[in-house]
Amino acid sequence: CDISTGSLTVKDSDIGQDSMLYASSGSICADFAKAGIMGGCKLMAAKGDIQLNLPKDGAAWSLVAKSTKGRVKDKMDPKPETLETLSSGEVHCDVGGGGPLIDIYVDDGDITLE
Repeated sequence: CDISTGSLTVKDSDIGQDSMLYASSGSICADFAKAGIMGGCKLMAAKGDIQLNLPKDGAAWSLVAKSTKGRVKDKMDPKPETLETLSSGEVHCDVGGGGPLIDIYVDDGDITLE
């Protein structure tokens, strides 16, 4: 899914195999209720914010999040034990030992993980 401006909202969705959400100048709000078995999801924004509610159903998933001119805000509760923030500001996480990869990148904006 690709939007030029505005807002893109995904609610109560599974992390689909090889799906991609992109906003040129706008925001993405994704609520992933469940993690799929394999594949991954890429969320990208050139200028805007991404808010992501991560699966809490006990399924396995992995995460890589990076913002060039913004920051990654961790509001996850409870925080996964494997959550790691690198000196570059990139955040890595592996919950449950594998599962689909959630790859998030924002050039000019913030990423909020919940």
